[in-house]
Amino acid sequence: TAATLRGDRAARAASAAALVAALGAGALAPFMSFSIDLEANPGLVLVGVACTAAIATFAHFALRPLDLFGDDPSDEDGFAAGGKRRPGYALLVVQLSLLWCAGLVVLTVDGLRGAMASIPGWLHLCAWVLASGAAPLPLLSPNRTLPRFVSVFLACATAYALFSVSYESLFYAALGAACLAWLVLERFVQKMRAVQGSFPGGGHKNKKNVVFERVAARRGANVGDARHAVVFLTLINAAFFGTGNIASVASFEISSVYRFTTKFNPFLMGGLLVLKVLIPMTTVALAFLALLKLQAVRTFQLYLIFIALSDAMAITFWFQVTTTGSWQDIGMSISRYALMGTQVVTVLVFLGLADMYTRALPVNGVRASVDLKKKR
Repeated sequence: TAATLRGDRAARAASAAALVAALGAGALAPFMSFSIDLEANPGLVLVGVACTAAIATFAHFALRPLDLFGDDPSDEDGFAAGGKRRPGYALLVVQLSLLWCAGLVVLTVDGLRGAMASIPGWLHLCAWVLASGAAPLPLLSPNRTLPRFVSVFLACATAYALFSVSYESLFYAALGAACLAWLVLERFVQKMRAVQGSFPGGGHKNKKNVVFERVAARRGANVGDARHAVVFLTLINAAFFGTGNIASVASFEISSVYRFTTKFNPFLMGGLLVLKVLIPMTTVALAFLALLKLQAVRTFQLYLIFIALSDAMAITFWFQVTTTGSWQDIGMSISRYALMGTQVVTVLVFLGLADMYTRALPVNGVRASVDLKKKR
């Protein structure tokens, strides 16, 4: 497939995408400084659910028609306005419905807890059904970059909302927005560099149209690709440490699992707490693999860069290990070092899980050329 764009418009689009990405990072940044002591606030959980739904709706109805990644053309549909509609609308409605049902379960359970009433078993059953039923739905989404990312984003959001106590679901919405902005920014930068590489003398600034064509062959990594590993490392650590998740595990704060069970079972509750920590990291891993498909870069080479960066961070955390203060402070300092030291192995789990969702996506690099027949 090919897409046509004026060369000067590619630069302006890249600048606009950079501004959006900066806003996404700015929205994510405040969560890094919030208190790790979470107080129950179902209102904030619902705000996070609403923000997540708004981001997914915006991506489907505002971004998909732009076909930013060049792999999402409209399909013929006799029941749609104009006879055309991109596939995946019905799945979007289903996933949004599951997300709001999860928010309703959270509101109901927290209301019963506030009234010191017992939580009926059917509410726990609803939570289990919503979380487990949302996981395979992304496999039914179109094999296209944006709808697949949005589908996984919503599936993880449904489960994460059920674990949320306060602002965690709002954090997840900001994290998803940052990942989406990252993908869009890198795509526009890729197009701009393709134009500059094809016309090093500045010929892309003339009145002719620039045609972007898909490149399906993988390429080796270059120095500029190292930034992908840097951003991935930043986002995946923000996903893990962003809402005090490690403090919840270290202190065994069980309020996050009350929507699933109220019977004390350390193994089940501990497993659910770990799952809560891992859900946002899966979303980041999926964005990373989708980006490598868009950049047509070999995954293993970027993973080696990620290993080197993780080892450097592990050394930094080693010098921050403390033996003074509260047990939580000591445990958190040791946990940070241990987790960063093993991250090079554990991240393979997330990449493997994300690969289940991205495997069907095509390699979608771009190259630029001038269409001499088309003029503005």
